[in-house]
Amino acid sequence: MKRLWIAILCLVLAGALAVGGYYGLRHICFQMEEKTDAVISAAQAKDPEKQKNAVKDFLTAWDKYDSLLGAFVNHHETDDLDILIRGLSEKTEQQDFEGVYEDMCEIRYRFEHLKDAENPDLKNVF
Repeated sequence: MKRLWIAILCLVLAGALAVGGYYGLRHICFQMEEKTDAVISAAQAKDPEKQKNAVKDFLTAWDKYDSLLGAFVNHHETDDLDILIRGLSEKTEQQDFEGVYEDMCEIRYRFEHLKDAENPDLKNVF
């Protein structure tokens, strides 16, 4: 009987960790999408100071969440994002509004993909 309770406790604990990880990933993706939208709106407005501040906030958030994302998803997903994100500073300094806008749209799409790829449904399980 003791083993049964230990097994049930382990299952409950594993389920709680899975649910916590899922909601943690969704929270990170939502936060990064908000920062991405701020950079996109700054690039559309073609305001260099606003874009510089938005990119700085975005990069700060990315540095904060990068290691957590690595724990939740495949590393090649975060590596591709990291390559795109590391080019933002240079494009911002050059005031390449179109380049920043294109990269941020791609980054936003990738965050949406990360969020959708981890949804618990039969398609993702099998």
